[in-house]
Amino acid sequence: MVELFLGLLAIILVVLGVWLVFGVVCDMADARGHSRTLWMVVSLVWSPFAVMFVLWLFVPLLEIGEEEAG
Repeated sequence: MVELFLGLLAIILVVLGVWLVFGVVCDMADARGHSRTLWMVVSLVWSPFAVMFVLWLFVPLLEIGEEEAG
């Protein structure tokens, strides 16, 4: 019974961790005025941590009240 509980707890923690990592990618894309869907697909194909690094390094944050040009 304990093994079942620990197994379910491990599955829940892994799902929560994956959800949080991909949530950060979506939030970073939103903060920079980019499409969440595009960056989510890129993170699924490549790596969410690499996408976070690329967004942080190459894509500037939008100022409050500023909209994406184009």
